[in-house]
Amino acid sequence: MSAGKLSVPGRFFATLKEHDLLPEGASVLAAVSGGADSVCLLDLLRLAQPRLKLRLAVLHLNHGLRESAARDEEFVRKLCRDWRVELVVARAEVAAFAKRHKKGIEEAGRELRYRHLERVARRLKCDVVALGHTANDNLETMLLNLARGAGPRGLAGIPVQRCSETNYKDTETRSGRSCHSEEAVDEESRPAPISGGIPRSARNDTEARGGRTGITFIRPLIDIERDKLEQHLRARGIDWVEDESNLDVKYRRNLLRREVVPVILELNPNAVANARRAAQLVAEEGEFLDGLAEAAARDIAEFGKGRVRIDILKFKDYNNILKRRILKRVLPQLDSQAVEGVLQFCNRDTGGKLTLTRGVRAHRRQGIIEFERTKEILNDA
Repeated sequence: MSAGKLSVPGRFFATLKEHDLLPEGASVLAAVSGGADSVCLLDLLRLAQPRLKLRLAVLHLNHGLRESAARDEEFVRKLCRDWRVELVVARAEVAAFAKRHKKGIEEAGRELRYRHLERVARRLKCDVVALGHTANDNLETMLLNLARGAGPRGLAGIPVQRCSETNYKDTETRSGRSCHSEEAVDEESRPAPISGGIPRSARNDTEARGGRTGITFIRPLIDIERDKLEQHLRARGIDWVEDESNLDVKYRRNLLRREVVPVILELNPNAVANARRAAQLVAEEGEFLDGLAEAAARDIAEFGKGRVRIDILKFKDYNNILKRRILKRVLPQLDSQAVEGVLQFCNRDTGGKLTLTRGVRAHRRQGIIEFERTKEILNDA
């Protein structure tokens, strides 16, 4: 049945089942800001709680950026008291963090959110973190990625789930349970930090457990449009708070949401749902190609501490589509420009060195390309 013919709870449960997002007895930490998306997420998780025997907790992160932040925090506190849900409130100095690390406010806020979510999830022994991204968020992410010049990975939109072992930059899953690394694209997908390529022991352990390892981040609202969520809340008499910063078009996503998406919806009112279907198709094809790249990487690459070696002759046997994906498998932190640089480097007839992005250096000698981390990245790892 199509998403349009299902109620909001029906679509929510269908997404859970389709992607196997919530195993029975899971301990779930929900990220709740107080906005309609996250409040609806919590309401739906409460509906699922007795059916799936879930243990449920909430994290509210006060970013300290808006005068209304205290109001939002108190709203979530009251909501969790009324619904008898365990609540953790954390505070983050986003502006100071952004300045210290030379990041934009959006990027800094996102990084701190994921750090806090993972830290609290581990403390509460939650194996699942639930996020309130919607089908509208997916469309916006696809458009932002397209504007940035992203390839197929970026056009796969926001992943429905991802598995995390160390921090918010870990591996993503877009349409299934395999925890493969994804290309760095816009807001919701970031590469794993350099860890010597594909750690074989970790990868095999993940496969042995069906792809689940560490904490799984899920987005069970990804197939539901934002206005449908608000209608659901109104019908159930549930309030939410509005974030006034969502009106500020100095932020890219807000500019897109307020001025670009409405025009697209005039062209086709079904654009949000169509984008979600397109993203799923791209993701499924990408995962198939990633499977081929994974097998190839095992054949042509060797991994050591902080180093990856690739057999150039074997590497050259593959077409450029798989070559790019092989490189992203073994070095997920490389951006598209660096990947193209490596391809050109492989075609040289002589040896040499090549400095790549994020502190990775490549050496070519005797039919082998060796990638190693610089001291700066090793200190950060």
